[in-house]
Amino acid sequence: MAAKWHIAVDTGGTFTDCIAVSPEGETLRTKVLSSSRLRGILGEKTAARQYRFSHNWRVAEDIFKGYTFSLISRNEQFETLIESIDFQQNTLTLANDLPSTVHHLPLAVFEITAHEEAPILAARLVTRTPLDQPLPLMEMRLGTTKGTNALLEKKGATTALLITEGFGDLPAIGTQQRPHLFQLDIPEPELLHTHAIEVRERMDAQGNILKELTASELQRIVSQVKKSGVRSVAVALLHAWRNPAHELKIREALQTAGLSFVSLSHVLMPAIKILPRAQTALVDAYLSPILHEYLENITQTLTQTPKHPNTQTLKVMSSAGGLVDASHFSAKDSLLSGPAGGVVGTAAIARSLGFQKAIGFDMGGTSTDAARFDGRFDYEYTTRIGSVEMLSPCLSIETVAAGGGSICWFDGNKLCVGPESAGASPGPACYGAGGPLTITDVNLLLGKLDPAAMGIPVSRERALEALRAVAEDIFLKTNIRYTEEELLRGFEKIANEKMAEAIRKISVAKGFDPKNYALLAFGGAGGLHACKIAELLDIETVILPYDGGLLSAYGIGQAQVERFAQRQVLKKLDDCKTELPRLVEDLTNEATAALMQEGFSKNETGIKSCLVHLRFQGQESSLEVDFLQSGAGGLEAFFEKKYRQLFGHFPGNRAVEVESVKVVASSGNPKQNESPELASRGQSATQRPKASSEVVIWDELNLGETLEGPAILLNANSTAYLESGWQMEVASGKNLIIKKPQSADRQTTSSNSQLSTHNSPLTPSNSNFSPTASPPLRRKWAPSFSGRLFR
Repeated sequence: MAAKWHIAVDTGGTFTDCIAVSPEGETLRTKVLSSSRLRGILGEKTAARQYRFSHNWRVAEDIFKGYTFSLISRNEQFETLIESIDFQQNTLTLANDLPSTVHHLPLAVFEITAHEEAPILAARLVTRTPLDQPLPLMEMRLGTTKGTNALLEKKGATTALLITEGFGDLPAIGTQQRPHLFQLDIPEPELLHTHAIEVRERMDAQGNILKELTASELQRIVSQVKKSGVRSVAVALLHAWRNPAHELKIREALQTAGLSFVSLSHVLMPAIKILPRAQTALVDAYLSPILHEYLENITQTLTQTPKHPNTQTLKVMSSAGGLVDASHFSAKDSLLSGPAGGVVGTAAIARSLGFQKAIGFDMGGTSTDAARFDGRFDYEYTTRIGSVEMLSPCLSIETVAAGGGSICWFDGNKLCVGPESAGASPGPACYGAGGPLTITDVNLLLGKLDPAAMGIPVSRERALEALRAVAEDIFLKTNIRYTEEELLRGFEKIANEKMAEAIRKISVAKGFDPKNYALLAFGGAGGLHACKIAELLDIETVILPYDGGLLSAYGIGQAQVERFAQRQVLKKLDDCKTELPRLVEDLTNEATAALMQEGFSKNETGIKSCLVHLRFQGQESSLEVDFLQSGAGGLEAFFEKKYRQLFGHFPGNRAVEVESVKVVASSGNPKQNESPELASRGQSATQRPKASSEVVIWDELNLGETLEGPAILLNANSTAYLESGWQMEVASGKNLIIKKPQSADRQTTSSNSQLSTHNSPLTPSNSNFSPTASPPLRRKWAPSFSGRLFR
């Protein structure tokens, strides 16, 4: 069989990132809008239906015949097809001429799209495949926010809940916990289902049948479900985790009646507690049709390969940091899919540089994710997205609504950043599509971004217009005028504090001091804020990966296929200690068998982790202990150590209970990367000459070279900003290690912001502010790669 392309894609709220390795071993990188569009700027007309244009598409072959062309400038609406593009002359030929009503030439912003999913657009760009040709043979690995966005925006499928008789109102009743303690007008919970159908059946706590599920009752249920017109069904019966017989009967009856999407609670989460089990089934049912359609669209395009039909593979990143074949993927496992790729990428880069402790800081377009890595992944088993909470294994990731696209606004009393985002469309104000002021605009106006390095056309003038609009809004509401410097630094500080708080929640709140970790910053905007956030947390070392703008995709390429197996125990540790080795063996065999069903041999599998969850009897929350380290005999000692670390004491006179055991099997053993190739401290590292806010081309840096800030650091997919008082050193793979010398002043000045610090009122007529010109780039980027991408 022909060699395959290996493509890793992470689809975020604003951008879709892609890293690909060709059959010849060449590494290619690209970034497209998650709306599956490419943007450019239309220039003057050169001939009939032909126009000059500028772009940053990183492709030089005409693969765009048949793409839809549309103008997105204000008050302009026009759509046609592309006939051809000449990248030598930078001209494009349209199927129809622009109408005479178009008045913005030159500099009209346009988009092109093939109306395919963003991962397919990225795959076409890196493989240079036009629309009239099938994609080459490939294995695609995908992380996506499709499910997360559908859940947050309440755009899932119409869903019915089937639940034991007498419990139909359970999701609405919930736990009776108030979201805000002193709120008198308590809002009703948002329900994911439109119909609740009570099932006449009952089991006791041991799974013994008290009331049989009859054939007539099954017929009644199927009739009601079909009458409701829902697309998906969630089934959550009392004590089904002990005895799933009734849930299985319901699924069989519904699928026989033609209903494809049926989510069973005991399959998704075989654990006690009917409410979270029902919520887990509801989330899965609510999202399954959406994810299935999305993955099906990608799969159908991938499999249009005449020479090798049905040989393309699509694997999806789960919230727990492992890959799952698209045909076996559960929708509820997609909610932290992309961020999980970032955590895996954080671990891979940190290990390669010799760091065993790192905090991953992923600042994207819509939100920022923070996660901790200390030689092993930190898992959680309760996932909360918006107002919805469910049981599902996931990497411990703290998310805040602060990203490059977060809207900067004034609420009448104070400056605010987020939680609303400008998204991919219209995007930040500088995108030129009528968007509001965002953190991206703030960074651009602070001189931390170079427009020439952006993947799409950006306008400082549009960003300045949006800033002045906010200033005018503040003046109208408060009669106070602020300078550009005050407003921009204010928005920057608010965003930094919100993101630093997310890091505190995954470190300080769990008994870990962030000062003991390196801050590994990535995402589209992570490198722009890393130094400032490190100062807020007293972190001394910052790591900027070369693939920082694509690190979630990089992590997805590093990830392995994984399977979870778990059992709830609910017994005293003293009573079941001798049974645990046998239970661990059974779960190991179960997880390994699931991997072997996907084509792996037993020799290709390994146990990644075996976690025993312990708690004091009577408690609800548990702490996980690594069984592979402790063994059955050392569980209590490890539990005490972890308990003391988190709470500062240990009530040793209480019985310890085993809540559950979880085993993770993976396709191979995690590879420990080589030691870093840092320049020897005994040698004299090359010191780059000092310049004010120097623009540095990342690819021109050499191993061991050092540089002091301020400086803008650019490569084809990442932009970072080295603050004044910080010094960087180039490590292996062109990754950067940044430290603040002990003698450096902790207070970062604003003298390098490239902004006027005048005190005159901020008005369009008298402002002294003017966008700075883009610093010249020394040469075209030639992205390099060091290390193994896919495993």
